[in-house]
Amino acid sequence: MLNPSPFTILVQAQGELIRWLKALPCQCYDPSQNYDGQRNCSLCDHGWVYRDQGTQQGLVANQKRSVLHPELGWITQEDVTLTVMPDELRFGRFDKVVLLARTNLARELLHRGADVLGQAYPVAVNEVADGTLVYVAGTDYCVNLTTGVVTWMTGGPTNVYAVEYTYRPLFWFAESELRPGRPTGAGEVMTPQRGLLLTAPPEA
Repeated sequence: MLNPSPFTILVQAQGELIRWLKALPCQCYDPSQNYDGQRNCSLCDHGWVYRDQGTQQGLVANQKRSVLHPELGWITQEDVTLTVMPDELRFGRFDKVVLLARTNLARELLHRGADVLGQAYPVAVNEVADGTLVYVAGTDYCVNLTTGVVTWMTGGPTNVYAVEYTYRPLFWFAESELRPGRPTGAGEVMTPQRGLLLTAPPEA
């Protein structure tokens, strides 16, 4: 009989804070369409609606492996994995994960009239500029970090401008890519559930 206690202790000791967004099928979802028919639905993302499960804890790790590229030969590819205890968190396919302890850097071009940052979880805006001016936060513009909307307080740029900001990385959980939880023989206790964190939705 497997003893899952060391895994639970490891997740608690070395885990980091994550935000879990649980995926539920939208009323428009049709698996026979491979979610292509749901792309125009205003209620969902790839046929799924998301319910925020709040802040949780999981073991996030980076693993490197060698893969054979058809043109470049052997290259090193780095994957991000998430390990949780299924009796505490039970992740499913198409669930989303926000890594709350990490930030990435984004540099984007925005158009006036469509002043929304491209990443869903911005943390801080470092710089806003166009070809001639660097704009001042609180004087020329302000940013709502909840909605990602840039609001101009002065005239600002007339067309395109650049924004540099940090954001919390968002991933899709792909359970079948690695290891699902398995019964240990101790009641309903299961072994750790581990999956890849993907930057694009997993294939349906």
